Amino acid sequence: MKNSKKFWISLCICSVCTFLTAWLMGVFGQTDAESVFRILSDSFLVVGMVATCIALLLFASNEGTFDMIAYGLQTFWGVFRKDMSRKYDTFYDYRVARQEKKAPFLFLLACGGVFLLVSVAMYAAYSRC
Repeated sequence: MKNSKKFWISLCICSVCTFLTAWLMGVFGQTDAESVFRILSDSFLVVGMVATCIALLLFASNEGTFDMIAYGLQTFWGVFRKDMSRKYDTFYDYRVARQEKKAPFLFLLACGGVFLLVSVAMYAAYSRC
């Protein structure tokens, strides 16, 4: 239930972004179907790729790709604090704590996939015109 709510929220946000992208590209000023389908295909593709790439970055982060960089930056900025208290003594402690709280990403990947499929459908309509 929680993931379906996140999916619908992300679908609404992506729909608004697609509408704004199509509007900025001038879809409402076009008179021929070929131009409309081209703009709609581009709009759905851009938003679908952004959502999919964000989901893939979340997946990479969940798998620990950026853990060393994040721990190093936390340690570096901790040097400039007055209290000098460190939340994690070692990188291993940080890694274990990080593995316990993974960010969900499948709802965003599914939303991006839906927009990419709609983009392919719009491109198919564009190529038939």
